[in-house]
Amino acid sequence: MLISAQIKNFLSYKEDKDGNGILFSMIGGKVRSKSEHLYRDHNLKVLKFSALYGANASGKSNLIKAIKFIQSSLIEGLPDNADDLYCKMDPDGKDKPSEFSIKFLLGKDCYQYLFRIILSKKSIIEESLFELHPERQIFYRNTQTGEFRISQANFNSELRERFLMYAEDVATDDTVLFLRLINRNKESLYERYPEVSFFREIYRWFQSKLYVGLPDEPVSDYSYLVRPDKKELTKEALVLIRRFSTGITDCKIVEVPVEKVLGELPSNIRTIILKRLKENVVSHRRKGEKGSAALIMRNRNRLFVITMKDDEEQPRCRTIKFLHGVNSPMFNLSEESDGTVRLFDLLDLLLDTDDKTFFIDEFDRSLHPALSHELIKMFLENTKHKNTQLIVTTHDTELMNLDLLRRDEIWFAGKMQDNTTNLYSMEEFKTRFDKDIRRAYLDGTYGAIPKFE
Repeated sequence: MLISAQIKNFLSYKEDKDGNGILFSMIGGKVRSKSEHLYRDHNLKVLKFSALYGANASGKSNLIKAIKFIQSSLIEGLPDNADDLYCKMDPDGKDKPSEFSIKFLLGKDCYQYLFRIILSKKSIIEESLFELHPERQIFYRNTQTGEFRISQANFNSELRERFLMYAEDVATDDTVLFLRLINRNKESLYERYPEVSFFREIYRWFQSKLYVGLPDEPVSDYSYLVRPDKKELTKEALVLIRRFSTGITDCKIVEVPVEKVLGELPSNIRTIILKRLKENVVSHRRKGEKGSAALIMRNRNRLFVITMKDDEEQPRCRTIKFLHGVNSPMFNLSEESDGTVRLFDLLDLLLDTDDKTFFIDEFDRSLHPALSHELIKMFLENTKHKNTQLIVTTHDTELMNLDLLRRDEIWFAGKMQDNTTNLYSMEEFKTRFDKDIRRAYLDGTYGAIPKFE
């Protein structure tokens, strides 16, 4: 679970008045109501939901982009456009280090991971990892001096020597993060030394437990509708879709000529897909499992599932079609409304059984306000017994309701005079529980609204 993120010198995020990064926090405030919206541990109260409001071009989406940058830099390496992402509103931003810090809960343990980088040069300067309870620095790295420090705890002499050797290999390499390095082809390391497997678990949290969705990116791959092992989820998904008055009553899996689907793709993409399928078949066979593989292809208009078995020469392709009532013809995904497709995109928020942290930009895109309200209401109900989190940017003021949310779950992105972004919570205003906060926001009480000339 996310505890907080702090961003400095990235897009519209410059720094606060003390020179620190701009803070976004999921730590609960002094609100006493709706305690079920909180996860409690280590004397921490961590919120499970937050909505970020602000005028257009105020910097809401840049928070999502910052989290995506952290994740991508760690999992895939520095993005190609990293050298253009410093805060250009700061005259000195091009040459200043940018700072990214993220605190999170992993099981019962709290960590802080941070790094500093001169974005214009794609040059990583410092990187460190802390355990917060009890507080200790696990490792610190400085690429400019070649310094590398590692904690005494959890590391015997042999293990310390091995990690120092890894660090020496990239002592002054300012292009790669150390946490990324020690999770590349290091499975045997963690099998031999399980006491440091937390490095792997931290990496996996960023890789598979943290979802960052930009506009037009689906949260779901629709696997709950097409995978045979998820039939119960399919039933649950259809119940939800019916509840949201989409008109859909059922869905069918239909065979599609694979040559028709693959034939529309560039040859290099076809090659990659077929290669990946064959590699997965071989991998399953080596593990003593059934030699088969599946790949889900999804864009705005279409959804295809391509499967391959080791006794088949060619893959097979299927798609999903929807029915609206008794004796209904079958409809393609492209024939459904934007709102219905958006609903399918967001269903994983309600169906996912893993404790994930979801960041979703423009959550309410194509959704009726009443539907957005119901989705958030259902999400909060579902998370009473789960530790899933959802952080959204939105313009939907119907969600701005203290019968639905706590004060500390509502955040604002304000545009400063120099066009940089400031983040702050409604908790700072000590708003009464019976106040019409929607009207107060639109009247300008909390700022973060458009100013017309």
